[in-house]
Amino acid sequence: MKLKIEKDVYEALKAVFIDKKYSTIALNDILSKSPVDSKPAITAIFYGVLENSLEFDWILDKLVEKKPQISIAIIIKIGLYFLRKTDTPSYASVSKIVDLAKAVGKSGASGFINAVLKKSISIKLPEPNNIQNLSIISSFPVWILEKLQAKYDFGFAKAFVLAKPTTNTHIRVNLSHITRDEFEKKYPNIIKNRTKYGYYVCHTAQKAIDNSDYIVQSLASIKAVHNFIKDFIPKKILDLCASPGGKAVYLKQLFPEAEIVACDIHDHRVALIQQYASKVGTKITTLKNDATILNPNFINKFDLVICDVPCSGIGVAHKKPDILLTKKPGDISSLTAIQKSILQTASNYIVPNGRLCYSTCTVFSEENENIIDDFLESNNIFFQPQSSLNLYPHIHGTDGFFATILERR
Repeated sequence: MKLKIEKDVYEALKAVFIDKKYSTIALNDILSKSPVDSKPAITAIFYGVLENSLEFDWILDKLVEKKPQISIAIIIKIGLYFLRKTDTPSYASVSKIVDLAKAVGKSGASGFINAVLKKSISIKLPEPNNIQNLSIISSFPVWILEKLQAKYDFGFAKAFVLAKPTTNTHIRVNLSHITRDEFEKKYPNIIKNRTKYGYYVCHTAQKAIDNSDYIVQSLASIKAVHNFIKDFIPKKILDLCASPGGKAVYLKQLFPEAEIVACDIHDHRVALIQQYASKVGTKITTLKNDATILNPNFINKFDLVICDVPCSGIGVAHKKPDILLTKKPGDISSLTAIQKSILQTASNYIVPNGRLCYSTCTVFSEENENIIDDFLESNNIFFQPQSSLNLYPHIHGTDGFFATILERR
């Protein structure tokens, strides 16, 4: 159907910009009703607009005195994506977007949209040689860039936000169903994209693999798990913020004899963990639990406790660009209060010589090193037995991630 892809992208973006839905939820809602052969294009355009949203806002500000209503701005941003990020000829891009405006009931604005898009072709972006310009080029807000520059330097901040992580999906072998050797014999072409713990696969390659043979899990998440268990064999494991269950299930596959309890604060998240574990063929205990409130049943019961705490998510912003649109500087202080509370509460659940593990998918000191330093200052029965794991997209080709171990004396 003519313009079906563009109309679907428009509806998904409206859900993000107007209804404030998470990008993954908004996109999945649309993809569930879209033809299979349209899904890759819808996904590419949708994320392309989100990833370049601040750049497109800057261009729009250059061309208009008054910002258009959000629905019109969304149509223009889709047009800017075609004009500036694809090989579609300019005349075809403008014509397509004018038709889109008419198709979604915005005929009255079609002349305005046509004029803005044609004028946008002559706009040149600035060089990313300072924070303000880098924000335009990368679509990372200035406040995030300032934090990165303060912790590292401008060169690091620039490399971090301009990194282009692979669009392929990282998978690992479902160890409950098949060994890694068996997996590689069954799918020999997979080896060329091998990582230490899994494989990067494109959409086509992923479709060719039996669903029961693999599990989608980010390389950063897997590396965090191996950091937690280095030189350590746990017998009783508690994952306090476990949804959707990736780390807990992986640990069960690595240590089949271990007793594992996976928790989350919401019923629907606990259900996700249960579904995930059942799907991959593992048995773990799942419970609804508020990680900030002391649970008497957990005290001094576990030799490995994982706190994969709620965070700003800046480390995964390349994959979830709506984070850059929704997070604000003030969010950090409320998050750190929760992070400190979870870590302090979890410390009561560790047996002597046990490990308390803390991780985030962000790179801000306030949510990482500062949390650990504050905890150690007031909890001298714990110490840090090894250096923290820090992962960065431009250095390691993974999500930005932080993981560390605290050991009870």
